[in-house]
This record gives sequence, C-alpha cells and structure tokens, in this order.
Amino acid sequence: MEDDFNAILEHLTTQTDDLAIVPIFGMCNIGKTTLAKKVYDDYICSQFDKHAWALSSKNTMRDKCFLKGLKGGRFLTVTNDIWSTEAWDQIQRIFPNDDNRSRILLTTLLLYVVDYVSYPDFPPHRKSFIILGKHIVLKCRRLPLSIVVVARPLGQMDPTHDNWKNVEETLNLFFGTVSEQFQSILSLEVFLKIKRLMFPS
Repeated sequence: MEDDFNAILEHLTTQTDDLAIVPIFGMCNIGKTTLAKKVYDDYICSQFDKHAWALSSKNTMRDKCFLKGLKGGRFLTVTNDIWSTEAWDQIQRIFPNDDNRSRILLTTLLLYVVDYVSYPDFPPHRKSFIILGKHIVLKCRRLPLSIVVVARPLGQMDPTHDNWKNVEETLNLFFGTVSEQFQSILSLEVFLKIKRLMFPS
C-alpha cells in the first residue's frame, strides 16, 4: 500500500489554496477505505486543523450537521462510499471553501461519480489489484469458472498479503495440462485446502 499512500499524499499536499477533492476509485473490496483510513490516521493530525471521518452518502442529514463545524480552519474530510452524483450534490454544498488548502478525500467504486467530482489538477487515484491477485488469476489460466471458485474463499478472508500468498502457493500444487488444472481447481479438494487457510485449526 506504500505506493498508493504516497500518491494520495502527493495529491493532498499539492500547493493550491482552493478546496480540492481527491477521489480514490476502484472495485468493491479492493482496499479503498483501508487506504483512506491509513492516510487519515497517519497524516492528518499534524497537517489539518479539523478533520472528519466516515462521511457517507447514506447518512446525509447527520453529515450536514457535522460538516458545519469545519468552518474556519483547514480541514480534511473522508467522504466514504459515495454511491451517486445526487448524493454528492447534497453533501458537497456544505463544505466551506475558505481558500486555506482544505481537502476532501472521497472513495467510490463508480467511475461516473469520479468523472463528476474530479478536478483537472487532481486526477483520481485508482486503487489497483494486488500483484498477487494477478498471479492467482494466471494460476487459474484465466478461466472464469476457476477464478470464481478461487475468489469465493478469497472474498471471505482478510485481504492481507500473507493470506493471498498462501492461496497462490496452494494453487502452485496443481500441475498438468490446462484441462487437468481446471479439474483440480474445481475440485472440492482445492476448495477445502483454501478454506483451511482461512480457518486454521
């Protein structure tokens, strides 16, 4: 996550006084909120006068009251999980723009929301797949059904490097032709092996 973290910091520290939106975009469960929380926890205390976390389009009325307290200081807010441009329109009008280098860190999985909120000087940060994820897909020979079978337990475990590495190493145990590997991946045996990694005794 270090490269992602540094890229976000670069956007947050760009020398412009205007209120700026820094979107983090990526598919579901890829780590957008985790990245935003790392930036928030590791960076905000020394850089911003005020801060707000866990703003969400699902809690608009509560957020409007909360945002009023941001007036008068340099702030960083995390607006997490924006699901529509309409929700953004409701929230963004409340942010004060005092030309004091305040920042809004926004997460969404919707590209059209990113296009709607982005500024030319602040390109969205796309949270990319873990390299191990690409390796796992290759081990599945890019066969959609194999990928789905392996992805099911992956989606239930913590998305840590060690967990994904264990899955990749489990898939390395299966050799042979494409057809043989396909049958192995679809077998209950590999599913149980992966599941044992999730719930070791």
